[in-house]
Amino acid sequence: MSETSSDTADLESAEAVTAEPVAVSLGRLFNEPITQMPEDLYIPPEAMRVFLETFEGPLDLLLYLIRRQNLDILTINVATITHQYIEYVELMKAMEIELAGEYLLMAAMLAEIKSRTLLPRPPEGRGR
Repeated sequence: MSETSSDTADLESAEAVTAEPVAVSLGRLFNEPITQMPEDLYIPPEAMRVFLETFEGPLDLLLYLIRRQNLDILTINVATITHQYIEYVELMKAMEIELAGEYLLMAAMLAEIKSRTLLPRPPEGRGR
């Protein structure tokens, strides 16, 4: 009977270990893992990832760090990002994703139309 209680205790401790949340790395910045997702940033699951000496992770996160966290752009090799982006676009072409590009254009047009409607209009008699 002691074997059964020992087995149960081992199973419970194994469940406790696996039940703990594991920190998922979003990327790396200067060889340090980035584990916390900024609350005001959405990164789509299929986002393009870049691999640089100073940063590794989604391009969306890199842009966020530069704009919002004042990451020094001079530490970023933009030429490498450009080469990786061209490879990414070539892969998309090979997968025949032209239709996705058309939908992206339509989404951009909708965003532009909406932004124009949200902007204040000039007073009557002025402007044009």
